Amino acid sequence: MKRFIVVLIALSLGVMTSSGAFGQGEPFIRPRGGGPPVMSPEDREKFRIRVGMNTQQQEQMETLFKDIHKRRTDLFKRMRELFEEREKVTDDYEFDHKREKAIRNELGKINAELLNLHTETEEKIRKILNKEQFEKLREIRKEQKAQWQKERGSRGDRPPPPMP
Repeated sequence: MKRFIVVLIALSLGVMTSSGAFGQGEPFIRPRGGGPPVMSPEDREKFRIRVGMNTQQQEQMETLFKDIHKRRTDLFKRMRELFEEREKVTDDYEFDHKREKAIRNELGKINAELLNLHTETEEKIRKILNKEQFEKLREIRKEQKAQWQKERGSRGDRPPPPMP
């Protein structure tokens, strides 16, 4: 079960980092409750120029990521509800195995939806950006990821959370 949760988290982070790459300038502020970072108009313009996008492409990318964020948020909300329900089911010593399995199956379907959403996002990005712009976006994302890991440490550097 722990491995399942770790895989879900890893996949979720993968989706978040790929869709979060756009909209992140040097200084950014993450809105309360998560979501794509909020950038000043100046930082948005610097980012647009750095990637080599025109304003129409920038608008398309922003629209795409707002939509993806909403859909991802809905999926994560449902996932959280299912994990809470599963916890309630398994709190009983003699729990309902059929219900627990149904919850796991639904969690698996949500995970598949998240993966499909990631693939859909990747395909749409490639329809908006040309190859050179796409590669520049990926380069920026790698820089941001390295900076994030530098500031917070890689997952391998941290001990596992304590068991209750």
